[in-house]
Order: sequence, then C-alpha cells, then structure tokens
Amino acid sequence: MTAISNMTTTQIAALETAAIAALTTADVASMSSAQLGALTSDQLPVLGTANLRVLTSTQLAGLTATQVPTLLDTQVVVLTTAGIKGLSAAAIGALTSDQAAVLSSSQIAALTTTQLPNLTTTTLAGLTATGVGGLSSAQITALSSAAAAALTAEQIAGLTTSAVKGLESSELAAFTSAQLAGFTTAQIAALGSTQLDDLTTTQAPLLSTAQVAALNATAIAGLSSGFIGALDGARIGALSSKQVAALTSTQIDDITTTALTSLTTTAVKGLGSAQVSALTNAQVGQLSTAQIANLSATAVKGLSSADLNTNMSSTQVAAMTTAQLAALSSAQLAGVSTATVAGLTSTQIGALSATGIVGVTTATVGALTSAQVKGLTDKQLAVMTTGQIAAIGTAAIDDLSTAAIKGLGSVQVGAMTTTQLGQLTSTQIGQLSTAGIKGLAAADLTALSSTQIGGLTSTQIATMTTAQVGGIESADIASLTTAAVKGLTSAQIAALSDAQAAALTSLQIGLLSTAAVKGLSTADMAALTTAEAQALTSAQIGVLSSAQVRAMTTAQIAALGTAQIKGFTAGNIVGFETADIVALTTAQAAALSSAQVAALSTALVAAMETADLAKLSAAAFKGFTAAQVTALTTAQAAAIGTDQIAQITTAAIKGLESADIAALSNATLAKLTTAQMGALSSAQLAGLTTAQINGVLTTAQVKALGAAALAGLGTDDIVALTTDHAAALTSAQVAALSTGQIAALELADFAKLATAAIKGLSSTQLAALSTSQIDALTTDQAKALTATQVATLSTAQIGALESQDFGALTSAAVKALTTVQLAALTSEQGAGFTTAQIASLTSAQIGAMSVAALNELTAGAVAALDTKQVTALTTAQLSGLDAGMLGAMETADLAALTSTQTAAFSTTQLGYLSDEQRSALLL
Repeated sequence: MTAISNMTTTQIAALETAAIAALTTADVASMSSAQLGALTSDQLPVLGTANLRVLTSTQLAGLTATQVPTLLDTQVVVLTTAGIKGLSAAAIGALTSDQAAVLSSSQIAALTTTQLPNLTTTTLAGLTATGVGGLSSAQITALSSAAAAALTAEQIAGLTTSAVKGLESSELAAFTSAQLAGFTTAQIAALGSTQLDDLTTTQAPLLSTAQVAALNATAIAGLSSGFIGALDGARIGALSSKQVAALTSTQIDDITTTALTSLTTTAVKGLGSAQVSALTNAQVGQLSTAQIANLSATAVKGLSSADLNTNMSSTQVAAMTTAQLAALSSAQLAGVSTATVAGLTSTQIGALSATGIVGVTTATVGALTSAQVKGLTDKQLAVMTTGQIAAIGTAAIDDLSTAAIKGLGSVQVGAMTTTQLGQLTSTQIGQLSTAGIKGLAAADLTALSSTQIGGLTSTQIATMTTAQVGGIESADIASLTTAAVKGLTSAQIAALSDAQAAALTSLQIGLLSTAAVKGLSTADMAALTTAEAQALTSAQIGVLSSAQVRAMTTAQIAALGTAQIKGFTAGNIVGFETADIVALTTAQAAALSSAQVAALSTALVAAMETADLAKLSAAAFKGFTAAQVTALTTAQAAAIGTDQIAQITTAAIKGLESADIAALSNATLAKLTTAQMGALSSAQLAGLTTAQINGVLTTAQVKALGAAALAGLGTDDIVALTTDHAAALTSAQVAALSTGQIAALELADFAKLATAAIKGLSSTQLAALSTSQIDALTTDQAKALTATQVATLSTAQIGALESQDFGALTSAAVKALTTVQLAALTSEQGAGFTTAQIASLTSAQIGAMSVAALNELTAGAVAALDTKQVTALTTAQLSGLDAGMLGAMETADLAALTSTQTAAFSTTQLGYLSDEQRSALLL
C-alpha cells in the first residue's frame, strides 16, 4: 500500500476501517494535520491508543469539532500534554462531559488560557475533582464566569490553593452556598483581599466558622463592612487576634453589638487604638469585663473620655488592668467620673501614669477613698496640680504611703491645707523630700504638733530656711529627734529665739553639728544651764568663738569635763576671764594642752591657782612663753614640779625672775636641764641661794651655766660652790669670773679647777689670787701656768708656790720669771728647780736668784749650770754660797770665774772646795 503520508485527504477518507486500524505508529506519526482531519467518524475510533499517543500538537490541531466527540475515552486519556495543546477552540468546545471526565490533571494543566474559555459548562461539569486539581490560577482566571459558576463543590474542593487565587471577586460573589461550602480552609486562607471585596452579606452566614477562622489576616480587610456586619456571633467568635487586628475601623463599626460580645479574649488582643476608637458607644458598652481586660495597653488609648465616663460601666472600668490604666492619657482620664473611679482598687489607682493623672478632676480626686489614696505613688503626687492635692480628703491624707509622700514637691506641699497637714503622721512628715519641705510656710510649721515635729529628719531640718525654723514653736523644739537636731545649721541656730534656744535639751545641745554651734549667740551661751554646758562635746567647744567662750559663766566652765576642756582651742580659750581660770578644778587644769596654755594671757596665767598650776601636765608646760613665765608669782613658781620644769623651753625659762628661781623647790631646781641652765641670765642666777648652789645644783648644771651669767653669782655664792662644782667649771666660765669671785674661791675649790681653766686665767684674775690660793695650786695646775701668767705673778705669789709646784712649771714659764721674782725665791723653791728649768734660765736670771734658792739647788741642778750661767753669778751670790753648792760646782765652771768673782769667796768657802776645784781657781 502506498505510504499514507503520500495519500490525499480524499484517499484517506476512502480507506477501510480495517486499513486504518492496521496503521502503525510510524504511519500515524507521518500524517499531516489535514490528513488527520480527513478521518471519518468511523475511521477515527479504530486508531489504536498507541497511535493516539504519538500525535503531536500540530497534528491534533487538524481535528475538527465533528471528529472530537467520536474519540473514545481510551483514546482521549492517552493524548499527551504536549499534543493536547494543539486542539483548536472548536475542538475544545466539542469535548463531551464523558471525555472531560477522563482527562488527567496533567492534561488539564496543559490546556492554554486560550483553550479553556471554550470549555462548555457541560464539558466542565464532566471534569473530576482530581482533574480540576491540575488547573492553575491563570487557567481559573481564563475560565468564563459561566464556567466558574458551573464548578461543583467537589471540583472547587479539588482546586489547589494556588488555583483559587485565579477566581475573580465577581465569580466568588456569584457562588452558591453549596459552592462556598466546597472551599477548604486552606483555599479560604489563599484568597486575597481583592477577591473577597465582592462577597455579599447573603454569603456571610454561608461561610463556616472554620472558613471564617481561615481567612487570611491580610486579605480580611477586603471584606465589605456590610459582610462583616452580617457575620453572626459564632463567626465573629471564630476570628483570631491577627484577623481582628486587620479589620478596618469601618468594619469594626459594623460588627453588631451582639456579635461583638462573641469576640474571644484572645481575638480582642488584636484590636488597636484606632479600632477601639471606632467602636460605637453601644459596642463599648457591650464589651465584657474579660474582653476589656484583654485589650492591649495600646488599644485602650482608643477609648474616649466619654467611653470611660458614660459608655463603660464602673464594673467594666474596674476590669481594666494596671498596664491599661497606665496607658490612659490625661484627656481620657478627664472624663472619669467619681462613680467610675469608685470601683478601682488602690493598685489600679497607683497604675495611672504621672502624665495621665493630671487629667483627673479635683472632684474625682476628692472622692478617692482612704484605701484608694494608699495606692497613689510618688511619681503621681509629684505632678498632681495644687487643686488635686488640696482635694484629697483630710480623712484619707494620712493613708498616703511613705513611699508616695516622697513625691510631694514644694508646690504640692504648699497647696496642702493646714487641716491636711495636721493629718499627716510623723512618719509621713519624715518622708517629705527636701523639695517638699520647702513648701511648708512658717505658719504651717507652727501648726504642726510636737509629734509631727518629732518626725522631721536632719536632712529636712538642714533644708529649712531660718524663717521656717523660726516657725517651730518653742514647746515643740524639745520634740526634735537627736538625728534632726544634727541638721540644724549655724544660721538656723543663730535665728532661734531666746525661748527656742532655751527649749533645747542638754541631749539636743550635745547633738548640734559643729557648724550649728557656731550660730549660738552670746546670750544663748550665757543662758545654758550647767547640764546643757556639760552636754557640749569637745568638737563643739572647739568651734566656739572667743566671744562665745567669754559669754560662758564660771559655773558653766567649772562644770565642764576634762574632755570638754581639751576641746578649747588656742583661738577661743582667750575668751576665758580671770574668774574662769580661778574656777578651774585641778582635774580641768591637768587637761590643758601646751597650745592652750600658750594662748593664755599673762594675767590669766598669774591668776591660776597654785594647786591648778601644779596639776598642769608636763607637756602643757611646753606651751609657756617667757612673758607667761615672768608673770608667774613666786608662789606659783614654788609649785612647779620636777617633770614640769624640765618641759619649759629655753626661751621661756628666761622669764623666771630671780625671786622665782629662789622659790623653786630643791627637787625642781635639780631638774633644770643643762640647756635651761645655759639660758639663765646673770640676773636670774642672782636669785640662787647659797643653799641651792651648795646642796642642789649638780656639776652638770654648774658646767652648763653661761659664762656671762656667772656675773650674777655673789662671792658668797662662789664660796658655796662645792669642789665638784669647781672641778666642772670650764675655762670659759672661769675666765668670766670677776676678780672678787676669783678671790672668793675656797682653796679646796681652787685646787679643783681644771688645768685648762687655770691656763685661761687673766693677769687681772691672777693678780687677785691670794698667796694661799697660789699655795693651793696642784702640780698639774702649776704646770698649766703659761709664761705670760707666771711673769705677772707678784713676788709674794711667786714665793707662795710650793717647791714641787715650782718644779712643775714649764721651762718656758720659768724662763719668763723676772729678776725680781727670782730674787724673791725661797730656799724650798730653789730645791724644786729641775735641770731643765735651770738650763732654761738666762745669765741675767741666774744672777738675780737669791742666795737661799741657789744654795738649795740639787746637785743635778748645779751640774746643769753652764759656764755662762756660772760666770753670771754676782759676788754677793758667790759670797753666800754654802759648802753644798760650792762642792757641786764643776771645775770648768769655777775656772771661768773672774778674779773679782773668786775674790768674793771667803776663807771658809774656799775650805769647802776640793783640791781640783782650788786648782781650777789657780789657788
């Protein structure tokens, strides 16, 4: 058979059905759309399903509206999704309902939006729910309104959530109750606001509660207000908080009052302030207490003052939470009536915001019960108007919590009536802020009871003006607590009236701050009782001015304890008067410090009783000045103790007068330090008695005396010195002694003078020495004499030197002897000459020596004479030489004598010479 692809449409139409049935898939695949369109109604049904499966969209485009109804269901079901797209509009319109019933969801999904509008309602009715599931939103949109209206509930239920988005609002508005019932909750949730905006009020009751609950929160705004108004209570009750939140003000307004009561407490939470504001008066009045309690804090801002005052019952207002109440503005609260507020608890009252409470009318504030007043907070009271504050009932004012009281400022406190203030408890008074305290007038403080005054704190007191403090009645002053008294400032104290100051208790006096004490007037000070004076602390006493101290009575001073006495400063103790000093007890005197003592005037020092002076501490004596010491009486000086005297400074010790020195006890005198002794003047030393000098002064004290001061000692004082004293005298001291004093030194004392002191004696002093004193010189002292000193000695003094003392003279000293002195030498002194001393003498000095001294020279001394010295001997000397002297002379020295000298020898003398000596004389 000729290939079918080469046949004409006429030839193909003429083929037997058997030939058609025998066509292979390849044959069918090679056919053109025209050839396919030429097949007769008898030929087309015999094509096998395999042949139908290979048909392309191009080939299928050749099928005519006449041919399509002849296709078997088995043939329709195998058409490919690609091929089915080739069917013409006429062909689509020719599909039977049975053929439509076998179409798969894939095949349906393959239909184009151009093909779909050609589906007849009959054909559409044949689609299965499964098949419909293949439709897309675009395909649904492409359906005609009639086709959409023909969809059954089962078909609608078979649509995907995406597909239902293709339904137009007008199509949805035309749906019957049966069709609407076919929507699943997922499909309902997929609908958009523009799809819903045409739903009718008739359809509203047709939606199930589940469907209503499934409405998309975003889309729900598309529903008409009429539709919303047609929803009954069950359906309104199905709304979620998100759906409610999406409702417009107009929609909210159209919900019936009956249906509104069905809103769940959860759904109510979705309402915003704008929506609540849209509620009608009737709707607001129908809200249940549970619904009201579940409104958000933001939502209640939509309530009007009329809602709170008129539309809502007191029960409804009472159902509001603290968070809701806190969100109310002053404008909203301005409409709250006394009846409405009556149901609120103290906690709810306390929840009202500071910005909101100012809107409450004074009448409403005045209607607050004691229990409600307890709920007011500090933040609320801080902003309440003067009118509101004044409106708080006097019976309730004492119910303000202590925490709330702290919020009252000066303006609020100033607005309180005297009756209200009188109702405040002492605890409440004590909780007023410093700013609040400033609002009290002096008259208010006067009106306060003693119990209330007792509630004031130190901080509050310190904040008050002097006028306010002046307003406190003197009878109430004693009621101030110990803590409150500490708050009084010096300015406030100074402003106290005499009656107020007098009303202060001793305990209160002692608790005044140091700054406050400064404010006490001299009259106040003088008016203190001894008990009140005793209550003053040492710190308080320390800040008193000298004028305040001067105003104190002697009785007050005498009543003070030792700790208080110690509190006086150098600056204010000068306020003491003579009577005050005299009034001091010995215990008080013992408490005085050196600084305090130093500040006393000389008159006050002189007025101090000897018993008190004796009790001054050793440390206190350090404070005495020279002027004060001078002011001491002899009786006071006599009272100075051993520990005290040692603490007087060297500068101050100079103030002791000679009579005071004499009045010192032996024990006290003995305790004068060497530094003090060194500071004494000659005038002061003149006061020392011989008994004090001899029996009290130590060697160290004597040694410490100033050289210039020694002039004050009389000769009897010098005589009174002990040998130890004399031994302790320095060369400077001895050098400063007058000739009279030197001459007065006892022999034993003189013998104890240090060699350095002897060496320091002046020629004048030496001249004043008696021969007995010279005789008392020790060998060491004699050895210390200088050549100058020796040369100044008189012949009598020279003659008074003992032989051993003479022998102790240095060669230089001996060499300084004058010929007059040498001529006065005694035989004993001659015996004391050493060989060194002899050797140091000049020929002239040898020639001046007395014969008695020469004859007592030792053999060694004679041997020490050199030829020059021997030849210097005078004939008078030679004629007086004894046998011993002549026998000791050397032959060489004798040989050097002149004939004149030798002629001076007597026969007797020559008889003393040895043969050798005579030979030397050429005899």
